[in-house]
Order: sequence, then structure tokens, then C-alpha cells
Amino acid sequence: LDPAGAGAAAAAASTTGGPGGGGAAGGEAAGGGIGSVADLLMARRLREAGLTLQVVDPALPDLGGSETAEGDPREDTGAAEAVSAATRPRSELSYPGVYRSVCVTLRLHHLAVAAVEAADLLAELEGVASGAAAAAAAAGGGGVGGAMGGSNGAAGFKVLRALQAAWIRDATVNRNLIADSLLQNLYRWLSNPSSPLHDPGLHRALLQLQHKLFLQLCSEMRRLGAVIVAANTNSITLCTGKRGVRAAAGYTRFLLETLRSRELFRWLELAPASWYLAYMYRDPYNWAGLESTAAGAEWRNMDEVAAGSRGAPLDGE
Repeated sequence: LDPAGAGAAAAAASTTGGPGGGGAAGGEAAGGGIGSVADLLMARRLREAGLTLQVVDPALPDLGGSETAEGDPREDTGAAEAVSAATRPRSELSYPGVYRSVCVTLRLHHLAVAAVEAADLLAELEGVASGAAAAAAAAGGGGVGGAMGGSNGAAGFKVLRALQAAWIRDATVNRNLIADSLLQNLYRWLSNPSSPLHDPGLHRALLQLQHKLFLQLCSEMRRLGAVIVAANTNSITLCTGKRGVRAAAGYTRFLLETLRSRELFRWLELAPASWYLAYMYRDPYNWAGLESTAAGAEWRNMDEVAAGSRGAPLDGE
């Protein structure tokens, strides 16, 4: 495994637990070699765990040993794509209609990281013994590639979780910009077939976990009184049910703070991107809304007030 540059690889070594990092080196790594850095760190973890290091040639599909009798893996490419399309969950919701209350579109960030972190909680909700077992079951189902895409199975998912935990610790405690970039590019790395350590099973497991977390998020939003207009893994448009912008902004703040307090969603980031006084929706390509700048201004004012109250000294100080 050869990261994009020696400087990027040396800086990335600190994401295994060392202090510091970031700065210009972080920008260099994020620019062109962050996937190679992730491959390098994953390879170290797999070797430490005594697991198989399945480095694949990006020019050929890795089908987990499901070669044809003639031994040419290229002949199974169509079957592999068919299985992938059949097992890929469709994380989209759509409810056409005319919404005459204030609506808000929320951008959804860090779903992949949150899904891996919430694997055990999602498993408990389904009555499965562990998050690794749930991920293995999600990635399995027979066919091309087998469970978890190869011989590492659930153990490979445990290694991924441990690696992500190290990145989170380095990004939050040590303010390491490379670790932060690795987390931001987690899904892009795992889904990239050109990655030397690409594991289709891990990719399928992540898609299933993301889908389950997405459904849990939408269910909790409904329980808290929100009306979902449209939702996918990138954004969620809600009808607040409020006619006034102040009431709508206040309700949205309550909704996001309540979701943030739930252990299942603690790593998710939801942020308002646009507000509408009224909204018509048919499908992702046919919709219209009366955009409101006043609601956005009200939201920013609430942010400033909240930031001021957090920074204000307590009585007696």
C-alpha cells in the first residue's frame, strides 16, 4: 500500500493515537490521498488482529472467491452487479402534496460515521446479540461475495469500528485535521471499488446500517410531531405545522436538540439549509416553495442568543 505522498502518510500515522496533526499536511492528505491513508491504517489494524489482508487489483472485480470454473473473475461481473443492485437499500421517502405551513430542509451529515457507531444500538432494537453480528447478517445473504465480502466476516467490521473510534478520538481530542478528513470521507472510501482494500461486504453492511439508522431517524421525527415531506440520506424536508417563522424556528430547534440528546443520533449533524412559507412537492425533480429569508434570520438570531447564554458567567462568578 502506497499513500499519495510520504508526507501525508507520516502525518496520518498520528491518527492511530498520537497527538497533534492537521495544518498543511492535513490539507495535502485530504486533497488527493485520503483514501490511500485509510487503506494504510486499515491494513495495519487487520494485520494486528491477525486477519486476512485482501489487497485487490482495482482493474478486476473482487468477488470474494466466486470465480467461474475457467478461473476468470471478469465473467462474474454482471452477476456481482445484479446482487449489488438487489441488496442496496432504498433510503428515500416521498409524500407528494401541498404544505401550507412553514417547511424546512435539513442537511444530514455524518450518516456513515453515526451508523457504524450506532451498530450495537441498532442491533438491540432488532434483538441481535451484537452490532458486528448485525452487520455481518446485513452484508450476507449468500450469493456473490458471501457474508461481509470475504474471510474476515464480522471480525472485519469490528476492526473498522475500532479504527473509526481511533479517528474520532484523534479528531475530537487532538484536533487532528487528517482524522477529521478520514471521518468525512468514510463512506467514499468504503464504497470506492478502486481502493486496494475494497470489501464489498463492508460496503453492503454500511449501506444496511445507514438505512436502518435513517428509518429510525425519520420515525423519531414523526414521533416528535414533524411531518416528513421528502427524505433521503443527504437531506430531509419537514413541514413544521407552524404558520409563523418564529414558532417554526423554535420548533425546529426543539426537534434538533431533542434528536441530539438521543444516544442513537448523537453523531448525526442536522442543520437547516432553507426555509419555505409554503411548499408544493411531487417528486425530487418537481417541487416549488415560497422561500423565507425571515425564518433563516430568526434561526440565526436564536443561534446567537444560545451562544451568548452558554458564554455568560453564572451568578456569583
